Amino acid sequence: MSNEEFETWLSLVGRLLGLSERQREQIGEELRDHLESRVADLLESGMDKQSAVMQAVEEFGDAAVLAKNLQSVSLNNRKRWMMRFMTLATAGMFLVAILTMAMWPQDARFGSPSQSVAQDQDPFGSSGGHKDQDPFGKGGAAPVAVAKPMPSARSMSNMEIRKKLNQPFDLVYDAAPFSDVKAQLSEALKINIVMDQNLVGFLDDDTEISANLAGVRLSDGLRMMLKCADATYAIKNGVLLIISIDDEGEPDFLARHMIDAREILNLIKDTEADRIGKPTVSVPTVGGGFGGGKGGGGVFCVTSQAATGKQKEKAVADDESSKADKSESSDAPMLYPILTAEKLLVDTVTRVVYSDAWEVNGGGNCDLTCIGGVLIVVSNEAIADDVRDFVTDLEYQIKNSKD
Repeated sequence: MSNEEFETWLSLVGRLLGLSERQREQIGEELRDHLESRVADLLESGMDKQSAVMQAVEEFGDAAVLAKNLQSVSLNNRKRWMMRFMTLATAGMFLVAILTMAMWPQDARFGSPSQSVAQDQDPFGSSGGHKDQDPFGKGGAAPVAVAKPMPSARSMSNMEIRKKLNQPFDLVYDAAPFSDVKAQLSEALKINIVMDQNLVGFLDDDTEISANLAGVRLSDGLRMMLKCADATYAIKNGVLLIISIDDEGEPDFLARHMIDAREILNLIKDTEADRIGKPTVSVPTVGGGFGGGKGGGGVFCVTSQAATGKQKEKAVADDESSKADKSESSDAPMLYPILTAEKLLVDTVTRVVYSDAWEVNGGGNCDLTCIGGVLIVVSNEAIADDVRDFVTDLEYQIKNSKD
């Protein structure tokens, strides 16, 4: 075989194997040595040179077959080395794990006896929450996460507006058209502002507004600014409504407000401990108060009020009914209601904050009740703000009076 033929054959093998120039030279030297050695052996056996070369090449095989065989050998070698490496790595990790467990403190591995006893004796866990029990008695399962309750979407929209109105704001205008005032407030607060149709002719887009209220709570400043035009505002369905002052007490513009009263109720229970949870010694008086006899006085001293209107009629009817029941059975015990902190708080608020606005006093349409430590106020925005401020101020005064 000539050098040219051998180089052509070797080049084909190199391309099939994807060899570099250097790798092809190294393999070429070995193949040339093997080929020449085989040709020499065949010549010594009496074969002529041409036949010996042809047979040696045939024994090596076609270039493509040879390349495939070489790749198979290389792949098997790589697999063999990879298996050896993975075996050594697994053995090493296993050895490290055994050494770590051997050196780890016993209490940390298996839990100290005191911890085990404490866990067995505490069926509700350290956080006080109830654990789901394992029906097979193999320990409590992980507590199931409970989704936190959220207000309705409409309530969240209204609360977001009230939160913005509770921030300090500068209302400074010099004969500015009301349309410009609305546009500026809507842009600054990112809320929708809508005019009520009853204000047409009293407060229009071209009505000039002047105000110099800097740094005041926006809700207060807005009421003062709109009062000049006999207007105020209401919050409904995520919209700020500009309405007439005469309409703010109408049922359509009353809204539900929730006020956290847990702290003030705890203070009342502490301050009025001699009365809370005990029967009153006199029947309820008009207005919801408890008057006369033992148990009066204290921070929340609720006295009788003069009855008017529907309250007077109800009080007379109740009194006549009470007398009739008593005459029928003079031996029947008198039942008196139990006084609660919620009752004292509601009664005090309805007597102090806009007393004429509450339905219980025979006045307006507003209503107030307390459940689960939450004051539920059904009123317009102004009354609800005053109730919220009153509760906050009263809480402050009671705390200071105890220091």
